[in-house]
Amino acid sequence: MDRFHCLIAVLVLVVPSQSKTLGRSDPVIAKGSVSADAVSVYRGFFHWYSHGKPVAPELANVTYAHDAVRDLEGSDCLQGITLERGSSNTVHRLTYRVAKGTQVRMVDGKRRLATIKRDAAPDPMLRGKLPDDAFKTAFPSGVLNISEVIFDQIHSFAVMSYSFHCGSLCGGGGTLAFKRVGTSWVVSGLCETTIY
Repeated sequence: MDRFHCLIAVLVLVVPSQSKTLGRSDPVIAKGSVSADAVSVYRGFFHWYSHGKPVAPELANVTYAHDAVRDLEGSDCLQGITLERGSSNTVHRLTYRVAKGTQVRMVDGKRRLATIKRDAAPDPMLRGKLPDDAFKTAFPSGVLNISEVIFDQIHSFAVMSYSFHCGSLCGGGGTLAFKRVGTSWVVSGLCETTIY
């Protein structure tokens, strides 16, 4: 096996789905809707994410669970911030009010990811396209996933993660810290990023 195919095999094994990363197979979908504060954080995220670049045309209609308290423990990003410890296995169905003012479309995230995985072979990068050209080809078919929002106890700070998948070698994500400014939420720190 040459180095290139070995790298692809490692990437496929190292980039598991969010639920498997948590060691849980089936997150619990909350009965209630996303809180008004969480909606405001998501809108702050879309404002940050779309600044100077196109927003993913499709948004998964269910959040994913993560445990920022555990994952970011000791991170400089959260210095002085104590996050609430809620259920790290609860997710919400999203409605269009979350992405109000954007051009994103809500889609079934699991189905969309399955389609991306099926259609990504052969991936544009594997067909010899330059990285920028491969990204431009794959980007429109990508899907954006956003996590649950975790707040501090007085809802002055929040943390959320996101991931964007557009093929086997196309995508990325990160975890962001937000600070409440009046009635809005603004990104106050980039805690971690991933490119794949």
